[in-house]
Amino acid sequence: MVPQSIRLMYVAIAVLAFSSWSVYALQHTPVGPAPARVQKLAPLLKAQTRSGKQLDLRSLRGKWVLVNFWATWCPPCRREMASLEKLATLMKGKPFVLLAVSVDKDWKTIDNYLRQNKGLGKAPQQLNMQVVRDPGAKASLYYGTSKYPETYWIDPHGKIRAKIIGEKKWASPKVLQWIRRWMISVKP
Repeated sequence: MVPQSIRLMYVAIAVLAFSSWSVYALQHTPVGPAPARVQKLAPLLKAQTRSGKQLDLRSLRGKWVLVNFWATWCPPCRREMASLEKLATLMKGKPFVLLAVSVDKDWKTIDNYLRQNKGLGKAPQQLNMQVVRDPGAKASLYYGTSKYPETYWIDPHGKIRAKIIGEKKWASPKVLQWIRRWMISVKP
């Protein structure tokens, strides 16, 4: 039989450990808006352009926006990159913006990958999709994205119309038809 004093000591240690963990968890939990939800306004998204300026998603109101969170170290992201660029090329001249939001740590890593990707066939600055960087993956966390690639289809009013998890063939006839149907059904 365990003496009463030792049982009390174990309880006190457990309470102290739980209290310490709770304080740590509260201090290290990201604070921000609720994760992105379909049929709701898109959360704030500020990303860094190659020139170091901030791009704010709200500045793109009036256009359809495909926001694709990706990383150079993500194999499915790498596989779909050429089809994203092809989609951006096919949609040129329409009220459409493709934001490729990289969570990589620096521009050097992103640009090296983009230059080496033979499927893109262009220098990073000549792409039709707009590549931006999400320092510290803050925007992707606000969106609730933790696995890549993850894509959000946002209407001209800033409302999320669809969330696509995983790799897609973005320039396929099926996806193009889906995009055109959305663009006809919701007016800016």
